[in-house]
Amino acid sequence: MIYALLGIPLTFLYLSNIGNFMANTFRLFYKRVCCDIFCCQKCDRDRQKSRLKQRRQREMAVQRNILLGLQPAFIGCSRSDPPVDNSAVADYHGT
Repeated sequence: MIYALLGIPLTFLYLSNIGNFMANTFRLFYKRVCCDIFCCQKCDRDRQKSRLKQRRQREMAVQRNILLGLQPAFIGCSRSDPPVDNSAVADYHGT
């Protein structure tokens, strides 16, 4: 009887501590492994969305310029395309 009075509460304390340890381990695993993998996929999706948005904005600007008569209707010529600013790419690569 005395062993049960001391043993059962000690067992619950032990299980509580083991549970906290296991919960912290799971959180660390989830944060390091699962979130990093899904975050990279999410970043790729966000990057693709931003590229698509920029492309649509460029197309809308070209259409607006054509309607206003500021740009020739033939867009296939590379001379009619605006110059590309590569300074952001150069800064990103450190050159």
